[in-house]
Amino acid sequence: MKNADWFFDLVVNNVGSIAEELRKYQSSISIPWVITKDVNKWWIKDFPHGDLVHDTALAAIDGGGRFVDLTGGGALYIARAIAVFNSGIKPLRKLTIDIVNHRSKKYMDALRSLTEILVAIDTVEHLPKGSILLIDGSYYVYVLKYFACAIKLLKNIETLRSGEIRLLEKTLKLITSLINLIKKARDKDITLCYVSKDSSLNLFKELLILEYFKEFNPKIYELLVQIDYKQHLDALAKLKSSLDIEQQKLIDLLLEEDYHDIHLIMSIVDDIGYTKPMKPSLRKALVNRILDTLEKPKIVYKLDEYKSKHGLDSSIIEYIRREMDYLTIPILSYTKLSINDNPLMVETIELTNIGQSIINHTKPTFTEHTNGFIKALATIKKGYVNNRYYNIWLVQAHEYSHLTKNTFRYYLNYLDSTLRTRGLRIPLTRKYSLGGIH
Repeated sequence: MKNADWFFDLVVNNVGSIAEELRKYQSSISIPWVITKDVNKWWIKDFPHGDLVHDTALAAIDGGGRFVDLTGGGALYIARAIAVFNSGIKPLRKLTIDIVNHRSKKYMDALRSLTEILVAIDTVEHLPKGSILLIDGSYYVYVLKYFACAIKLLKNIETLRSGEIRLLEKTLKLITSLINLIKKARDKDITLCYVSKDSSLNLFKELLILEYFKEFNPKIYELLVQIDYKQHLDALAKLKSSLDIEQQKLIDLLLEEDYHDIHLIMSIVDDIGYTKPMKPSLRKALVNRILDTLEKPKIVYKLDEYKSKHGLDSSIIEYIRREMDYLTIPILSYTKLSINDNPLMVETIELTNIGQSIINHTKPTFTEHTNGFIKALATIKKGYVNNRYYNIWLVQAHEYSHLTKNTFRYYLNYLDSTLRTRGLRIPLTRKYSLGGIH
C-alpha cells in the first residue's frame, strides 16, 4: 500500500501498557478528608438560570495562527481572530501577517493573543451597555505569561537579538492593549468573561488548603502565605513532620504541582454546579520582579534607543506603570455543566474591582457573588450543549478562526504566487514541502 503505516503493529503491541498507564493517570492521589467532608462549603449546586440573560447582548472571541520556517532562521507568521455576536450582526475580523528573523512559538502565541485583544477592543465599541464579552482562554494566565515574558526580556535588554526585541515589542503592546480593553469595557459597563476549557492551574486547590490552615493552624497559614512553595521545599518537608496525618496530606497535596484544580474537582464532585468564587493572586516573587524591573532607569534608557527602529520607548513603560491598576483581580470559579463533563474555568473582570490591581493583591481569597459573575455563569449555562459544544458562541468563534494547515498553505501559495509577479518569493525551507508548518 502506498500510504501503509509502518508503526500500527507497534501501537497494537502497546495497548496493555497504555491501559495500565491510563489507570494510573486517572487514579487520584489521596485527598485529605478535611477537604472532602467540607465539599458543600465550596461547591454550589444552585446554578444561575439562563433566563437571567435571555435579552443580554453578547459576543464571543477566539483566534488562531500558524507559522512556517524561512531560510536563514526566520519565519512567516499568520494570526487571525474573530468576534461573533448573538444578535446575528456581521462578525468582526482581524488578520496579521508578520515576517521576523526569529522562529518562536512564543512569538506566535503573542501575535495571536494581540490579534484577539485588538478584535476585543473593536467588539466593545459595537456592543451596547451591559453586554457580556466571552473570550477564550484565561485572563490570569495571560497576565502571568505576558509579564513573565516581558520582565525576562527587559532584564536582558542589552543583549537581545533582533527577533527577541520584536517579541518584547509585541509583549509590551499586549499588556497595554489589555489595559485599554478593560478601560473601554468599564466605560460601557461590559462584563469581560474568560472561559478556559482545559485549565492546569492549582489556584483553587491551594486556597482550600490555605483556608483550612487559616482556621485550624494560623501559624502554618501565615508561613504559607509568606513564601513561594517551590523555593522552600526543604523547609516544608521539615515542617510537615510536626503536623498530624491529615495536615501532612494537605502539605503533600499543596506541593503536588501535577495535581491540578480540575483533578480535585473531578475526584470529589459528582454533580453540576460551580466552586465558590475566589480572587487569585500572583506569586510574590513575580510581583517583586515586575515592580523592580519597571523602575530600572537602565531599561528605560535602553528602550529609547529602539524608538526609531522598533517603536519602543520609555513611554510604554511609563504607561504600564501609570495604568497598571486596571489589570484588576479577576473573580474565578470552576463550573460543571454536565455530571460527566470536565469543569470549565470561568473568570470575570468586575468593573467594581477596577483599581484593585492583581499586581498588588498578595493573598488569594474567597469572595462574594456579584451581578457580573452571576450573569456570566448564566450565560455559560445558556450556551452549553455538550462536551464538544461547551459554549455555542465560543465554539462558533473557534471554528471560524482556527487556522488549519491546508488553509495556511493556501494563504502561502497565494502570497508566493502574487509576490513572484513583483520579482519576490517567500524563501521557504525544504521542510515546508514535507509538511513543515507549525
